[in-house]
Amino acid sequence: MARIRNDLIGAAGVYHVTSELSRRGLVALPTVRNAAAADVLVWNPSSGRHAVLQIKTSQAMVKFWPTSGPQTCLRGSHAFYVFLRWNQEGQCFECFLEAATRVIGQIEQHLADQQRQGRKAFPFWALPQDDRAIKVLARRWRNWRP
Repeated sequence: MARIRNDLIGAAGVYHVTSELSRRGLVALPTVRNAAAADVLVWNPSSGRHAVLQIKTSQAMVKFWPTSGPQTCLRGSHAFYVFLRWNQEGQCFECFLEAATRVIGQIEQHLADQQRQGRKAFPFWALPQDDRAIKVLARRWRNWRP
């Protein structure tokens, strides 16, 4: 498969997420491209609850996703990140959901580790190394509703 431009694969991820959430009976609206951090606004008409999502998409089976620095990350109790990667074998996106507070915590930990090692700062979020924990994040996405 030919490599797709990053902006296009990012848009594909946003529309995949909004499509899946709509299929679940939620109102999911992608934001305009210049909305800082917020990619999708979600409202649950049956509960009245809402959430905001940041989407990070890769066209490969990566184990980590570059992010912005913790100071510009999406924040709040209704804020979540959805990390997508393209599974070439299954011809589908694999999706993982994590609360924004946990994403920020991990980014801060990675940056502190890099600084201690004298390495250049590179903010990122990574999948856990434990397969069971990865399955929890995938299940969290499949079952998530605000």
